[in-house]
Amino acid sequence: MSQEKPTGESYLVVGGGTSLGEAIVRLLLRRGETRISIFDALPLAAEQAAAFGDHVRVFVGEILAPKVVSDAIQSCQATCIIFTGMISTPVARNVLYPRTSINGARNLVSAILQSAAVKQLVYFGDAASMFDGIERPNLREADVPCLPKPWSARHEPASVGEGIVLGANGKNGLATVVIRPALLFGPTYSFYMSLLLRYHEAPELAALCVGDNTNLSDTTFIDNAAHAGILAADRLAPAHPQHSATAGRAFLVSDDDPRPTWDLERDLWVAASHTTPPTPVRVPYNYYVKKPGPLARLLGRTEPRTEKKRNMHWYCLTRTYNISLARDVLGYTPIVSHDEGIRRTAEWWLERRLKLSALKNETQVTTENPPPAYDSKTGSELAIAPYLEPETMYFALMPTKIGAVWLNEPI
Repeated sequence: MSQEKPTGESYLVVGGGTSLGEAIVRLLLRRGETRISIFDALPLAAEQAAAFGDHVRVFVGEILAPKVVSDAIQSCQATCIIFTGMISTPVARNVLYPRTSINGARNLVSAILQSAAVKQLVYFGDAASMFDGIERPNLREADVPCLPKPWSARHEPASVGEGIVLGANGKNGLATVVIRPALLFGPTYSFYMSLLLRYHEAPELAALCVGDNTNLSDTTFIDNAAHAGILAADRLAPAHPQHSATAGRAFLVSDDDPRPTWDLERDLWVAASHTTPPTPVRVPYNYYVKKPGPLARLLGRTEPRTEKKRNMHWYCLTRTYNISLARDVLGYTPIVSHDEGIRRTAEWWLERRLKLSALKNETQVTTENPPPAYDSKTGSELAIAPYLEPETMYFALMPTKIGAVWLNEPI
């Protein structure tokens, strides 16, 4: 369990306006913490600002600007920093990704090491950074003591950022820890909000799965990941009995409830649409990711070479994780079940749809007054653009012809 009483630490949540950051702030407020600040590239959405009220101080700036980061840390007198991962303005992200995240992590760690007050740093990586193309169920941290070369470009920022953070452990009295959540999902999480829109417009896509869907995957509801991050922050305090067992380590966390990989999307749509589960339509794996030919094998190329095919290969293998280390050292257990997470996510999406419908009925859309663009922090509109964000590319990679042709050819 996390501390039942407030710790008195001054928390700075870097990326506090993101889905995960918002969950972290909510849990800190719930236990009575009064010294909470947020650093983000964009102002908080109106609903977030209203929910946080005057209890949370907000700094807006680009993480690529070292002085801006240092000034925020000094201004709020942060003692514990929780970094949710990549934060940036859409322009900088689209132009500079993945350097935005990597250089941002370097800037943050550099600023922390210059501050005498910050003693605790929690960084959110990604369990997928451990993937090396081989199917290894129930993977443990000890099974991959040194992270492999990132399997795909979207895994690189978390992998490099993790190395930067763990490399700073012990310097200038700083204690660091990495949380590696399995696939995140939850309300306001932009990928799944976009996914539900796609299914709303083309419900037949909810039936689609590549392969036979016998491969299992772990997922992490955002509140569970936030809970793990706060547990880790508590244990980084020098006086905590688990301090030495926590500092300088990475911990896998999940909902501890593996499911067939393609079921998550279908379950979200069923919960949001109140329909019966569609009959699965299976696309053979080798239709999409063909095995290397004789010449490729002769040259030593035995894995998919393009980014899209590598991503699909990742998605079609079993990816489950052993979270016993997090249980033993952090005291972690999921606080929200997988099924409850599905329900909450669908409920949030439906509420958002109702608000948007009411807004559109009140406001006439014109060329001078176009509908708002999608905001990944609030899910405030239903545009297709999030499919193209680098961190959500692995589902956008699916070719249109799967829906147009293969859906009519059940396997």
